[in-house]
Amino acid sequence: MADVSIPRDVAAADRGQMILIGGLTIAVAIVVLALLVNSAIYTQNVATRGTDVGGDEAIEYRNTVDSAVTHLVVSENNDRERPSATPVDNMSVAMKELDRMFAENYLRTGAHVDIERDSPDYTSNVSEGRWIVHDNDSREFTGATGPGNWTPVSGAEGIRSYRMQLNGGSLASTTTPGADAFRVVVDDGGTSQWKLFAYQEAGTTKLAVQNASDPSPTLDVCSPSTDPTIDLTNGTVDGTNCAALDFANGVDQPYELHYEYPARATGTYEFIANTTTTGDVNADAASGSPYSLEGVYGVEVNIVYETSSVRYHAHVSAVPGESDA
Repeated sequence: MADVSIPRDVAAADRGQMILIGGLTIAVAIVVLALLVNSAIYTQNVATRGTDVGGDEAIEYRNTVDSAVTHLVVSENNDRERPSATPVDNMSVAMKELDRMFAENYLRTGAHVDIERDSPDYTSNVSEGRWIVHDNDSREFTGATGPGNWTPVSGAEGIRSYRMQLNGGSLASTTTPGADAFRVVVDDGGTSQWKLFAYQEAGTTKLAVQNASDPSPTLDVCSPSTDPTIDLTNGTVDGTNCAALDFANGVDQPYELHYEYPARATGTYEFIANTTTTGDVNADAASGSPYSLEGVYGVEVNIVYETSSVRYHAHVSAVPGESDA
């Protein structure tokens, strides 16, 4: 009789995929259940006020979809150890389950709802991204193999969640940061560049910013601590808003991100870029900093909410941290 048993490696892979999809389904169910309960409470409150419940329910549905998909994007990006499948594939499975569960729950209230897809499996609605991570705080900000200036990502339609922690003692001591200080440069490939400089002057950590329209850097901005934590895309330094820190101001997308004089800074950084084109980075964390990981940049969908008296269509852009560049 022929051997019809399943090879162990195939069976293990199938079990891993089932566990992965099962975990996503459970995560979706929990998120949707919590959001639907909140939505129901909201609707009851609106009804007691005697307002236009139908229109408000449609808007609440849009907000609920936005919250649910945003939660899924964050959850997928936080899961950096995946046994199988890609982040885009995982999000596609989750989006199909989300659509099904919303449709079933809202049908009980007499509403037809739909999270429309641009492809049968939602992959066209999911923007793939790349995380660039440097988590060795004693290593210089150089590329994986070379000591000079380098380009972590190019062709980026956006960058978000860009956080950097600097060791002040590693920065160049200078009064002319434009000449020899570590800098982050965003370049659209033409004549427009945005720059952030980090340096020390008389033992004090300083930052300078040069927007695309500026002829020279604006010195001594944002009042950083000795070892500052900078959120470049949300415009904060050590948790405080800094109006001068306006990431990529005046630079068109797509753009490249460069590190110049990278040997004059140590610390940590990470960001996700809306591109798949990376530079001198390692393929995984085990190979050391800096390294690249697959991720989900965001999800764009159109949604439909219809009842006998309401017809509502809207666009949902689920990109966590929409103030990011």
